[in-house]
Amino acid sequence: MRASASARLRTAWSPVAGLWIGALAGFGLGWVGHLEAQTHGLEALASELVEAGSPAAGVLLVENGVVHFAVTGERIHGSGIPVERGDRWHLGSNGKAMTAVLAGRLVEKGILDWETPLAHVDEAARWGPLPDWAARATLVELLSHTAGMPANLPAADAMAILGPDRERDARVDRLHFARRILAGEPGGPPGAFLYSNAGYVMAAILMEVTTGSSWEELVHSEVFSPLGLSSGGMGPPGVDGTRDAPSEPWGHLGGMGDLLLPIPPEGLADNPPAMSPAGRIHMTLEDYGAFLTTVLEGIRGDRAVGSPELLSTETWVRLITPPPGSPGYALGWGIVAREDGTPAGCPVYQHAGSNGRWWAHVRLDPVGNRGVVVVLNEGRVERVRGPSTEILERLAPLPTGDCRIPGA
Repeated sequence: MRASASARLRTAWSPVAGLWIGALAGFGLGWVGHLEAQTHGLEALASELVEAGSPAAGVLLVENGVVHFAVTGERIHGSGIPVERGDRWHLGSNGKAMTAVLAGRLVEKGILDWETPLAHVDEAARWGPLPDWAARATLVELLSHTAGMPANLPAADAMAILGPDRERDARVDRLHFARRILAGEPGGPPGAFLYSNAGYVMAAILMEVTTGSSWEELVHSEVFSPLGLSSGGMGPPGVDGTRDAPSEPWGHLGGMGDLLLPIPPEGLADNPPAMSPAGRIHMTLEDYGAFLTTVLEGIRGDRAVGSPELLSTETWVRLITPPPGSPGYALGWGIVAREDGTPAGCPVYQHAGSNGRWWAHVRLDPVGNRGVVVVLNEGRVERVRGPSTEILERLAPLPTGDCRIPGA
């Protein structure tokens, strides 16, 4: 274990004046200057995204266990109401990494195994006879998109279970989701890679039937609570606000030209609640930074003093290792390749998520002990992917040379 810079930073922000002065003095002016420089640089990058047309933007940098971030722009386009540091952002499919961590927790407790097949819960799930292609699908295959699952539920079936989280029973809806998926054809041959939101929903059902708890209850108790991610939740943030007084950012759809349409945080603001395991988590940037810090510590094997021991090193390695059949996707993380498709050398992990109303993009560089996130409250994916990728590459360029993690 090592002393964590993030732990020292929290001490520096203690509200007790005497402790604050003493701790801050321990950093040295050079460290404080570095922190201010990082924050100013992130503010400039976020401002560039807003000046390019996004309603609001946030840029986060995790560096050696310290979380820096900046936000700017408007909660609703044209409202004049600014975003705040404590606002929550929709993470989209980046939540898959949290579902994978939850699976790792259940495996380590002996509740599930990576090779547990869907057939294990066939009768208990009450979803009818499983077709052979689905019965053999294992937990690790579902989480690595190699189970042969279709990509998504047909649109008409998804509309039938759409609605605000408070009005839907996500666990019951997931069984409806499963029955419709299992009544159709596979998305591809088992063992071959096909990115599948449906696979993550099926993995969640496997966890639910085995534990007796909903995925929502499990992710709170096994991931959010141990890490202190108190802002973690599902669906669009800001449900307690109004258009005239939004409590948090709203997502935006792109219209003709540069038109942006703010979407009230209701039923049409997100995918069905049943799909939360595949990508409906929201939280503050501070909490997301804490999660990414834990992931980096786990991958690097240098957990900071005071940090929770969420998973063993063996399990962290499993989460970032693509299984056979996957071209470069592990469990909730893609492996960055060079432009010509060849491996990047030192492993770098990346993911993106969007429900068409939000955008979130993340990269982790374990060798450099660094993570970068870009979030936007709009979902014009083809327009924002390039600029956000440039920020990821600028703040976390592909490492070269020695790939060994210092101190590991």
